[in-house]
Amino acid sequence: MSTLRWRPDAGIALALLGSLLFTATIALTLHSGTDPVSALHAAYVGTAALFVAAAGALTVRREWTPSEQRRVLSWTLLGAGFLATLTLLSLLGRLTTGPVTNPRFFVLQFTVFGCLGGTVVGGYHALMHREMARAASHRERFETVVQNVPLPVVVVEGDDTVSLWNAAAEETFGYTPEEVLGEPVPMVPPARESEREEFLARLDAGRRVEGARTQRRHRDGTLLDVELWASPMTHPDGEGAAVFVLRDLTRALILEQEHAVLERVLRHNLRNELTVIQGYAREVEADDDGEARALGAIRDAADRLHSLSEHVDRLRHLDDTVASRDVTAITAEVVEEARTRHPEASISVDAPETAWAQTVPAIRDAITEAVENAVVHADDGEPTVAVDVTCDAESDSVEISVADAGPGIPDAEWDPIVAGDEAPLRHGSGLGLWVMQWACARSGGELSKSERDPRGTVVTLTLPRTMGAATSLSSDRAAAIAARFVR
Repeated sequence: MSTLRWRPDAGIALALLGSLLFTATIALTLHSGTDPVSALHAAYVGTAALFVAAAGALTVRREWTPSEQRRVLSWTLLGAGFLATLTLLSLLGRLTTGPVTNPRFFVLQFTVFGCLGGTVVGGYHALMHREMARAASHRERFETVVQNVPLPVVVVEGDDTVSLWNAAAEETFGYTPEEVLGEPVPMVPPARESEREEFLARLDAGRRVEGARTQRRHRDGTLLDVELWASPMTHPDGEGAAVFVLRDLTRALILEQEHAVLERVLRHNLRNELTVIQGYAREVEADDDGEARALGAIRDAADRLHSLSEHVDRLRHLDDTVASRDVTAITAEVVEEARTRHPEASISVDAPETAWAQTVPAIRDAITEAVENAVVHADDGEPTVAVDVTCDAESDSVEISVADAGPGIPDAEWDPIVAGDEAPLRHGSGLGLWVMQWACARSGGELSKSERDPRGTVVTLTLPRTMGAATSLSSDRAAAIAARFVR
């Protein structure tokens, strides 16, 4: 209620003050005489008073805000008080001395001009304050929109310093606004500096950069594949800048790789297995003596197809939820299940009491594949498998190593994993290794292998270490780390 009551009061008070000064001017002029000099003084003093009254009426008519009306009135009273005080001091002989024919009109004259000056200054000040508030509101609204854009948005000034860094940029690249604002752009890798100079030259020429595929560096040093758009812009003060919008392609590249691998593996392996089934079926039809052997081969091919379908189904339902999980507990469960399936195998486990790591749920499938491969592909009747879980404080990682004494992983199986694709002339026989690779990559980890002395292979799943169940990283961060595995 106080706001509604005050809103017209300041403007009306200003209008009444101007009217009162105009009336006083007319009254003093009539009282002092109507000689030409007095009439001239009365004309310009009265005009000034009317201007003050009109300014007060205008603030009400144009519905200025209460604070704006108060600001104009305050400056008006300040100007009037200041000049009125100087005039009185002058009359008292403290500043200047001289004959004054009409002291009252002399004081009124300077009071009116003080009001006029204060009104002009107050009006200008109120309008500037309004424009500043409007500009601040527009900037705040713009920044709110930009902060909520799901893609990284970065504004770089002409001196190559960052002036805007939205929440998506912080999430994608790991730098906080406090670390980058006012500083040079931090996420350009040295190998991309020349490319960046080309982008800046294009922007300086007034042209845009649209959909350029490049790389940017995360705070932890990881290289991210990104798609970049940039446009030149000019600030109101004429200074140039550029706005950059980026899109992290890491997750898209991983999905693209998964689809390509699944397509090639399915097409290749299904065709091969069906060829085997058809060939042995014809052999059964042609020769009854080879029936048992042919039926066994058909059964084996059908088993491989069944295993392939299970892998495909497992890959289709991979969960991207990245959380901190106890790898020791998961490994113990996997090994216990493997011992039940393969009682002839000797499977040992060496692990700390707990080993928390950043993983997706499919890490269980990856460990299962590693142990199962070590047992199934052994070339003796009593396979020996050693599973070790270690926490590496130096690299801040957890390693799950599965060692066997078998013939090793053929190059034909491992090369596609290293290359990151299933090329037409380079096929693996199944998807087991891909299950391990993608589970590690989605967790932000790494799959590797080494030769075991004197014989065998060690498959190692390396995962980012966490401090416990409450700590985890986002799936986008895990996918960002995984970028190095899809190149």
